Amino acid sequence: MKIHESLAHFVLTLFLLTTHAFAADLTREFKTIYHQEKDFTPEEQVTLRKYDIHLIPGILAESLIWADPRSSVNFSLITKDYYHTQLKILNKKYKIPAGRMTTSSYDVNETKENIRQAIAVAKARGRKVIFVSHSLGGLALLEELILNKSIMDHVGGIAFLQSPFHGTPLGELAINPPYELDEAVAKIIPRLNVSYDTLQFVSPPIRQKFMSENQLAIRDLIKRVPLFTVSGIADSNRSIFKPLIDIIEEGCLKGVRSGCITDVLYSGPYDKSDGMIPFKSSFLENADFVKLEKVDHGEMLLNVPFEDYKKEHITTTIFRLLLQKISSPKNP
Repeated sequence: MKIHESLAHFVLTLFLLTTHAFAADLTREFKTIYHQEKDFTPEEQVTLRKYDIHLIPGILAESLIWADPRSSVNFSLITKDYYHTQLKILNKKYKIPAGRMTTSSYDVNETKENIRQAIAVAKARGRKVIFVSHSLGGLALLEELILNKSIMDHVGGIAFLQSPFHGTPLGELAINPPYELDEAVAKIIPRLNVSYDTLQFVSPPIRQKFMSENQLAIRDLIKRVPLFTVSGIADSNRSIFKPLIDIIEEGCLKGVRSGCITDVLYSGPYDKSDGMIPFKSSFLENADFVKLEKVDHGEMLLNVPFEDYKKEHITTTIFRLLLQKISSPKNP
């Protein structure tokens, strides 16, 4: 192994040890459950039906759901709808009621309001909510629970998938793109129903400020609600996100065999990523976590090339792991 690769591995290991001093690495358990490829047991199905289950999409959801007219660009004929497979498995195969929450890439407050309503409905029925959130959806969920602490007790469990808790530089790049791309970016962003406020919302300065100011409340959430995070690292040579992976990792676009073929677009800090989220940005301090390699930002939820994980088994694994955390002695 090259010296710089050994150093990078040491730094990453040190980061995980210090950031997660009180957290459990659930990666091995996650992979064990995944490779068993077992259906939900009747008991697991009965337990899941006791909860209101909501799947929260992330940014660009309007462009990835066929029935959503808010984006004038739609990719769902290729990718299938956001959470398509998850809803099909839960609703049709297991007859477990689950819904995909309507979210907004234009105004995160709309997403927060829908989260509040979902919890209010569950509370009125004497039930709790299980949330599976992705990307921007996880940020909206975290903020809503932190800034409205009274609703925490009505949440049964959370799986945060690939959320940029500490921000992503791609938000800032979209706000201030290189000169040669500024006109193209200015035209496409509104067509996707994405606002510059949302891009600012996911930028590192805004996210890091929120995380710093709310450390104690986030720790309280982790103590009170069974949850875990899932982080991904994509192989840039087998991902449609390759250009973005290169930018986050080295600050530029790279050729097939050579180094940078463009000017430096992003000055760092650099990191491995899933193509949208820097690896170290996707952790909550003291929260249990899963690290998956060869997973880009859309693979677990959408129909994209180079898939290394089957979405059906990813789905059952996420919920089975959540059920284990919910039923653990720490969560009576």
